[in-house]
Amino acid sequence: MDKSALIEMIRKSKVLDDDMRKVLLDAVSQFTPEKIDKIVAILQRAENKYEGIMIDLENKKRAINQAYLEKVDNFFRKVVPVVVRNAEGKDKVSEEADIDKLLSELDNI
Repeated sequence: MDKSALIEMIRKSKVLDDDMRKVLLDAVSQFTPEKIDKIVAILQRAENKYEGIMIDLENKKRAINQAYLEKVDNFFRKVVPVVVRNAEGKDKVSEEADIDKLLSELDNI
């Protein structure tokens, strides 16, 4: 790989911070072709690992969101209808208590 391609790779890198990017860009002119190949290999491995980590993170976020949505769905499909049916046959005081209980269950989701 030539120096201009390495420079472009350094500029686009997601794993380098600004300081490291500046150091590498300042030093590119001093690199031999062998050093360039080593740096490219290291950057490619790091970028691939970063992408893998980001994919895993997104999958975990999706799983957490899905679990939360399932709890909310379960709440509205199973808990709410039971409370509503029970409240229909009770007086207003006990109905308010049921509503308070329902709201506290919703807060716990």
